[in-house]
Amino acid sequence: MDYWCIVESFEIGEEMKKAKTDERHVIVVLDESGSMASRKSDTVHGLDEFIRTQKKNSPGLFFTLTLFNSSKLEQKYKKVSIKDIDGFKDEEFSPNNFTPLWDAVGRTIMEVPELDKGVMFVILTDGEENASKEFKARQVRNLIKEKEKSGWKFIYLGVDLDRFTNDASTMGFAAGGGSVESCTGSTGALGLSGT
Repeated sequence: MDYWCIVESFEIGEEMKKAKTDERHVIVVLDESGSMASRKSDTVHGLDEFIRTQKKNSPGLFFTLTLFNSSKLEQKYKKVSIKDIDGFKDEEFSPNNFTPLWDAVGRTIMEVPELDKGVMFVILTDGEENASKEFKARQVRNLIKEKEKSGWKFIYLGVDLDRFTNDASTMGFAAGGGSVESCTGSTGALGLSGT
């Protein structure tokens, strides 16, 4: 199964219809740390396919993309209409350095405080938190809980959830918040469904 399994496993359009709002947003926080180098091709191809599929199936969708590692936290797109994005290319993704997962998730949530319903927040990582300086796990967990109350849906995608269960559960996914997908075939490893 490809690393970017959201393309096959999750219907964005159907899930977003449940939000009962005209404005729908997908926010992707994408790990660009060094350990992602071995998955670069799958990640780039998968994200590109995801964008192209959503342009066709959900042209009214808005898209935010945060790329992160310990040397940068870059919002490649912020609330851009999916129809205005050409795709995702190999040269846009250069994995290196460490994994400030808490900082990436926390700062991305804080960048879009005005969004309410109709938000799907996807965390895509293969690595374990090891470099955050601004946010603690508890702060991120509280931000996620607050946003879930206003209707956001969170999805944690990981290559090996058995290995990285700690990060997902620390953010509140094991306690019933959000959903978890494994891109190695074991869906819902924390006892949560993918939809």
